Amino acid sequence: MKKVVLTFGVLCGAIPVLMFVIAPLISADLKNSLVLGWTTIILSSIFIFVGIRSYRENYNSGTISFGKALRVGLLITLVGALMYVIVWEIVYFNFMHDMMDKYFVMEMDKLKATGASPEEMDKSRAFWDSYKHNPFLNAAITILEPTSVTIPVAFISSLILKRKTKKED
Repeated sequence: MKKVVLTFGVLCGAIPVLMFVIAPLISADLKNSLVLGWTTIILSSIFIFVGIRSYRENYNSGTISFGKALRVGLLITLVGALMYVIVWEIVYFNFMHDMMDKYFVMEMDKLKATGASPEEMDKSRAFWDSYKHNPFLNAAITILEPTSVTIPVAFISSLILKRKTKKED
C-alpha cells in the first residue's frame, strides 16, 4: 500500500504545487491565479481514484472493501495535501510576501460590496493579519484548500471502486 499511496499522493500534490508556483508567471491577476489553482486541485484529484483502483487491481487481487479503499484514498489525500502545504509555506514566506496583501485587499473589497459593518471589517482584518504572520495558522488553513476537494473525492471513489469479489474477465 505504501508504494501506491506515495506514488499517487505525490502526483496528486505535484500538479497543484506546480501550478501555484508558475501561476504568477502566467497571470498577474490574482483572480485568474485562484481559478487556475482550484482547477488544478480538482483535476489532480483524479489520482485518488486511479490510486485506489491501482491498489485494488495490482495489490489486492481485484477486490477491496469500502473501508480499505477509503483508507488508501485518504492517505493519498494526506500525502498530496502535505506536499501542497510544505511547498506553499516555503514559497509564501520566502518569495511571495505580498500575495496575502493582494488577497486581503480583494477580500476587503468583497466585504465592502456586501455592506459589512466596521466591526466585521475589523474582525476580518485581524484574521488575515494573523494568517499572514503565523506559519502554523497559515498551514492549518492552507491544508483545507486541497482537502476540501480531495476528501470527498476519496469517499466517492471508494464507493465506486469497492468490490467484494474478483470480477472474472
